[in-house]
Amino acid sequence: MTNYPKPPHNLIDGIARAKASPDRFQIPSPLLINEMGIGDYMKIGLTQPDGPGERFWVRLTAIVREGPVKTFTGTVANDLTLFPEYPDGALISFHPRHVLDVLQDR
Repeated sequence: MTNYPKPPHNLIDGIARAKASPDRFQIPSPLLINEMGIGDYMKIGLTQPDGPGERFWVRLTAIVREGPVKTFTGTVANDLTLFPEYPDGALISFHPRHVLDVLQDR
C-alpha cells in the first residue's frame, strides 16, 4: 500500500464555513463530491492562524477509504503564494469536508 501524506491541520473546513454563512459560502453536495474520480479537480484551502488563507485546485491522484473515512490525495495545480511548502505538483491529502469546489475532467 502506498503511503500518502496526512492532511495538514490548517485545511479549511468547507462544511463548517457553509453552515456558518450559508448565503455567502456554498460547497458542492456530498453526492457530487462522492462522484469525483482520479484526474478530476477539487478546490481546497489552507488557513493561517493570524492572516489570510489561500484556496487552490488539486488534481486527484488517489482516493482511499478506511472504514467510514475517505481520504483524497492529489497534486497541487499551481504554486501557492502564502504556502510555499506546497509548490505546483506537491502531494496533499484531505477529506470530503475540506472540498470547496469541484471540476470534473471528463
